[in-house]
Amino acid sequence: MNHYDILLLAFALSIDVCVVSFSYGLCLEKKHKTSAFILAFTTGCFHVFMPVLGYFFTDVIRNYVQAYSDWIVFLIFMYLGVSFIIESFKEES
Repeated sequence: MNHYDILLLAFALSIDVCVVSFSYGLCLEKKHKTSAFILAFTTGCFHVFMPVLGYFFTDVIRNYVQAYSDWIVFLIFMYLGVSFIIESFKEES
């Protein structure tokens, strides 16, 4: 991926999260449209820069994580799978 692709992906993610946070802002009790816009703007800004920061700082942590990457991925997916299974047996209240 080149820098243009990363920026395009970051922009697409920011639009997605902007829509989600805007709809969450509309569900607030006071229902101020300015609150919804502020929430959407700040969340969108953070999601623009997070993939870009991740792209540039990957080299910093790669040397430490690369040897254990298979186990890290395994443990993350194991945790998620077990969490979903346990949650499926819980009764809804």
